[in-house]
Amino acid sequence: MDKFNLIDICKNVDLYSEDTFIGVKCENNTINVIFPIGFNIGENNNEVRSNILCLLQTLGKFSQSSNSVLKTPDEKKKKGFPLFSYLYIIKDYLLNGYYVEKEIKYKQAKRGKINWNKTIRTQKPYPVNNSFVYLDFVVKDLSINQNELITLVHQACVYKCFKKLGWLYTSYIPQRPKLKFDQKLFEIVVKQSLNQTFDDKKRMLFNHMLNVIADASEEDDMESFSFGTNRFEYVWENMIDYVFGIDNKEYYFPSSNWHLSGNSKKNSVLEPDTIMMKDGIAFVLDAKYYKYGVTAIPAHLPSTSSIAKQIIYAQYIEKNNMKDKDGNILKTYNAFLMPYSKNGKYFPTTKNYKYIGYADAEWEKFNNNYEHVEGILVDINHLMYSCVRNNREEINQLSDLILKSFE
Repeated sequence: MDKFNLIDICKNVDLYSEDTFIGVKCENNTINVIFPIGFNIGENNNEVRSNILCLLQTLGKFSQSSNSVLKTPDEKKKKGFPLFSYLYIIKDYLLNGYYVEKEIKYKQAKRGKINWNKTIRTQKPYPVNNSFVYLDFVVKDLSINQNELITLVHQACVYKCFKKLGWLYTSYIPQRPKLKFDQKLFEIVVKQSLNQTFDDKKRMLFNHMLNVIADASEEDDMESFSFGTNRFEYVWENMIDYVFGIDNKEYYFPSSNWHLSGNSKKNSVLEPDTIMMKDGIAFVLDAKYYKYGVTAIPAHLPSTSSIAKQIIYAQYIEKNNMKDKDGNILKTYNAFLMPYSKNGKYFPTTKNYKYIGYADAEWEKFNNNYEHVEGILVDINHLMYSCVRNNREEINQLSDLILKSFE
């Protein structure tokens, strides 16, 4: 691949295109990185490299397995692309070069690291001034075997990793490996080396090599592949739930029943995206990967059906006097969370969260707070870079903004 500035291969997904792919795509040896709507791409290689790594880590962590895969042109799916193993092997090679086995041999010499047991057993001492000295010693002779199988397997793994993701760090591509790729042989060689060492660093490298070997095959086309998803809305939902949501939210899912003559049938439940708790309040959050934060066009806001479902979710919690884990009867608030860039054209601000207004239902009078569904924009860069489970700081900021909108 030709040398390039990372910014030249990056772009945001086209808002109006049918192609919704987000991630890394290589076609005919040409790399493109597509970011989600609202993501603010950096201006220099260090910033952009950080952006790309953040995107890859987000996809690896929050994509559903059925929606985020490494694919070759024939659309053959691979399960569990080991992104972090690829990156680990690249960075380890840049720091340490190829893995080599050091063979310890011994030789007779005048100097070196002396092995006294072997020297005493094999060398003749000579008397000098009422003492004995050795004129020759048995010393350690460290030699490096460049042709060990484990080294050749590591070369193959490094080459494969660089062909797919090495461009993140350098335009350099290592030489082609000496061994033709053989998945079964490579696994046997690495597992043998793994079983023969207790060195944690070696074991980590070998385990990452096994992940890459398991992912790869002789038929892999390294000139054309992709890692990403066509359904980033699921990633957005999963991120929101991870940062703000509680565990066991199923307790708050409303359901319905059919009551028939002599029989009854329970229907499937309605499932809100996220339930956030703070100080005896349940915030029902709907993660909407919608365009409004980038376009400011009202048609790109949630529709009546989404508003109605939010009201039902919260109504179910309040009318059933549901409680939090501390036994507090819950009050509820509703909010839509949509992506934007705080450095963008329409909503420039220094804040990571921006209140834009609320939605209500004409069939409901405003008697309860949950009948207003607050519209909140979330800076997508901030969310992707600060994805910490049940992040109290983020929960505090978001809940305070929602409550403040009622003042």
